Amino acid sequence: MSPRIWRHSMVRGLQRRADTPPPAPEPGTTAADDDSATARAELAALTVPSFEHPEHLATALADARRHFLLVTPHLRTAVITDVLIGRLKNLLRRRDMTARIAFGLGRSDHDPEALNRLQRLADTHHNLTLVRVDEPLPHDLIYDDTWVNTSFDWLSYRGGPARVYRREEGTLIRAAAAVDDRHATCAAIIDAAITTHHP
Repeated sequence: MSPRIWRHSMVRGLQRRADTPPPAPEPGTTAADDDSATARAELAALTVPSFEHPEHLATALADARRHFLLVTPHLRTAVITDVLIGRLKNLLRRRDMTARIAFGLGRSDHDPEALNRLQRLADTHHNLTLVRVDEPLPHDLIYDDTWVNTSFDWLSYRGGPARVYRREEGTLIRAAAAVDDRHATCAAIIDAAITTHHP
């Protein structure tokens, strides 16, 4: 089963459980556990609101130990700051770390300085791949056994609860098999793009 079908099936299953009221208890018995409440809590835990995305990116940069992969359409200097570059440098110093950043997704309106900063980092770190990808892809953040599938523009919009709200919610997935499958798929697309494009 593909990661997209698996995710859809999982979420739909939780939604069905959330929409099913608990059965009425038999006379003289206690009420059964409310599975719908449990499902609603699980759905809430899976949903990543727009303003929480920067926190997930910061966590990924701080905690990733094996691999880090980010797919984002735009590159903006408002997000690609000294702080972010410093966090990326720390990530790339970790033993056995492999990092990939894909950008573009059919778009070309990037801040030149933002692109240059990432390119200089890739030029000096053999374990970072930076590549423009022409085909549209979900804006994935994948690190180790965690995957955030979203429409959030990771390296363009800073997010945060005090900013204008954008309805760009994501789904948090921590099922190892699905995460590994998605990472392999995205990594193959990025690695193939290296042979045809340069940032």
